[in-house]
Amino acid sequence: MAKVLIYKLENDGSQKVICTCVLENNSVKCDGDSGLVANLNSEGIINYAAETPEKVFPKDGKIFLENLSQNFNSGYFNATDIIEE
Repeated sequence: MAKVLIYKLENDGSQKVICTCVLENNSVKCDGDSGLVANLNSEGIINYAAETPEKVFPKDGKIFLENLSQNFNSGYFNATDIIEE
């Protein structure tokens, strides 16, 4: 099972998992913060690996997971690389 965790930096300096995205049947299911999950499903994220950057969505499967860490890479929100279990 491939998954990515999205973390938020808390006021005390700790990190809290706010969303877990798991690859299931060539699609990604995200669970966690309802606002973030709704945004990922409706707005998607940018595929920076494409020749011309384009949006990808959870329905696009592994390519969506591969791009989460590039889209969530800031001081306040971070995503792990793909975790294989």
